[in-house]
Amino acid sequence: MTVEETASRFPRTVPLFAALNMDTCCGGADSIRKAAADNGHDLETVLEKLSAAIA
Repeated sequence: MTVEETASRFPRTVPLFAALNMDTCCGGADSIRKAAADNGHDLETVLEKLSAAIA
């Protein structure tokens, strides 16, 4: 799933993506895996935070 798709389906994730410098607009076409790696974030940590934001 891309960052943009996630943000669209789960709007509560938008502030988290912003805090992690993961673009939800222009760069939102990247997968969460790629966006996390490009921004120096551990994928598992990002996924845990996303799960918490969605819950």
